[in-house]
Amino acid sequence: GVGDPGGVVGTPRAPEPGAAAAAVAARVASAVAAGVRDERDAWCAADAEASAAIAAGLAAHAGPTEPAVARAVLAAAPTGGTVVVGASMPVRDVEWYGLPRDDVQVVSNRGANGIDGVVSTAVGVALAGAPTVALMGDITFLHDQNGLIGLGRRAVDLVVVVVDNDGGGIFS
Repeated sequence: GVGDPGGVVGTPRAPEPGAAAAAVAARVASAVAAGVRDERDAWCAADAEASAAIAAGLAAHAGPTEPAVARAVLAAAPTGGTVVVGASMPVRDVEWYGLPRDDVQVVSNRGANGIDGVVSTAVGVALAGAPTVALMGDITFLHDQNGLIGLGRRAVDLVVVVVDNDGGGIFS
């Protein structure tokens, strides 16, 4: 079938989402009540090991890379601020290479082409009052640069970081 091109699934099942979530929650609650932390500890150790490997890999490059810029932008965002991330590679780079932060909100939007309105979105977020950092590629910036018109007359806490990446390369 379509979902099983190799024909190895005997009886395909589509669980009801509520029942599946309740079953997972029950297993987690049972493990927590029993004091089981081995899985969590193993995942935390694996995460720390992966993070160290990523940091070493990024540090090995002589110049800046898109993943390193994404990691640095997220790390430098002010506490309580918002990071607006452009589509295509920047949003993936923040997800894959950025260190987790619970004191910063990360948002992204999708337009008709994935790059529509990212500058304007960042301006709108900043005008709502939170210090805002926007990370996007060069074509995304050029596509909506007119979103910056008139900002000189307004008090806005916005930093726009543009990665000069020759138009990206997600489909290259």
